[in-house]
Amino acid sequence: MHFHDLRHSFASLVVSQGLSLPMIGKLLRHSQVQTTARYAHLQDTALQQASIMIGSAIATEGP
Repeated sequence: MHFHDLRHSFASLVVSQGLSLPMIGKLLRHSQVQTTARYAHLQDTALQQASIMIGSAIATEGP
């Protein structure tokens, strides 16, 4: 394992907790948000939770 791997893991964990890419970029000392976007990968569980939340919002709003 390399230090670089820890930075990727950190960014992915934190983005799944809902922190913004600009905030994570500042923590990682990135000057470009695009760099942070390459580091931060959403975990499957975070994507599933977002889908459920969006589906619930659509269901309660109705047509």
